[in-house]
Amino acid sequence: MADEKSIQDPVVKALAEHICSFPFQRTFEEFFLKHALSFDDEQEHQLSYMTTYLEFQQVFNKQMEDFLAKQGITEDEFSQICKTAIKNDKRADNFLEIVIASMDYDAFYNLMKAMRGRAAAEKKGPLGGGDPDDDDDAAADDKSSESKHSAGAKPSARGSKAPHDDDDDVDGAKSDDKDTK
Repeated sequence: MADEKSIQDPVVKALAEHICSFPFQRTFEEFFLKHALSFDDEQEHQLSYMTTYLEFQQVFNKQMEDFLAKQGITEDEFSQICKTAIKNDKRADNFLEIVIASMDYDAFYNLMKAMRGRAAAEKKGPLGGGDPDDDDDAAADDKSSESKHSAGAKPSARGSKAPHDDDDDVDGAKSDDKDTK
């Protein structure tokens, strides 16, 4: 019996489950936290941002290679499955649009900036330890992030075209205000 609220194609559904899995989520959470403090609000982006973005793409591509191997399909077969699912299944279309949008550089950059507050808090540790010189930068990052949230601009790795549905957050990019304060 087909559930109209779920993705119908078994491979695309398996991809959604893979992306929602703890190992996948943890891989990217660790990546974002490792690099987030190097991103700032300057108008001009540093070359290192693109280097980090390319590294992010490599990590994502490795995850996809592992997923395809587990599914026993090639990239070409997966591409065809996705094309068919996009035409025939609105839920699959929405999900794949989110995945593709999350690979956009601007979405990546905004997510990295959104993760700065959390990365700064984790760097300090649970007892507030850490380098006292870093406190000023972390506070500035937190205020910058807070002002964006209060202005209604919610950072997301989904990009501008992807719909936002908190109930179906499958890409792990959902911003949580407590993480940025």
